[in-house]
Amino acid sequence: MKYLLDTHALIWYSENDPKLPQKVKELFYNSNDEFYISIATIWEMSIKIKKGTLIINRNFDEVIDLIFLSGFKFLPISYQHTKELLKLPFYHKDPFDRMLVTQTIYEDMTILSKEDLFDSYGVKRYWIN
Repeated sequence: MKYLLDTHALIWYSENDPKLPQKVKELFYNSNDEFYISIATIWEMSIKIKKGTLIINRNFDEVIDLIFLSGFKFLPISYQHTKELLKLPFYHKDPFDRMLVTQTIYEDMTILSKEDLFDSYGVKRYWIN
């Protein structure tokens, strides 16, 4: 199965935060699954860190290093992803979340997110507290 981590899931994973549910952590030990980080997530984090609206316990480079060390893959934003955005209803206006929705649908992934707003788009979402 292919999973796309929402921004908070990546941050909580990188900081070993107890807000990341144990059932989600257990997914990372299944070698048959693939885990992706959208470039939209990295873009969002860098903007929010610069603005001071996101404070993380690691520096940005350490988070990127952890992505590589964990075997996660980066998911670029493609022309097809931007084209798919045109099909999305405006249930949610955040451009980063909208891109994650589009990528989840287009790439046939499951998003790892606590945000139930993704459900209104009919995406596959996994999160068990």
